[in-house]
Amino acid sequence: MTDESSNWIEEILKRAKEVAVMLNQGKTIKGGMELVSMLDQLIAHYADLNPAQQTNIKEMIIGLHQCQNDHDFYSIADYLQFELPYILTH
Repeated sequence: MTDESSNWIEEILKRAKEVAVMLNQGKTIKGGMELVSMLDQLIAHYADLNPAQQTNIKEMIIGLHQCQNDHDFYSIADYLQFELPYILTH
């Protein structure tokens, strides 16, 4: 992993953690808006990911969408705190 790729991954993971905290605190509107922004940043770097990571990101986004439809903000926070770091570091 290059320093450049490491930098954007660290930034996304930092933002993901911040969003997860907001959602766990019940700040769902602000957290949801920040989630969209963070996902935009992630998608901008999608081509930098390996094929397995790309597949896992697609599956995670589908899961996030389902959680959003179910208003399950705690599960969204779990995706951001646990799934996303694993995907981006493996």
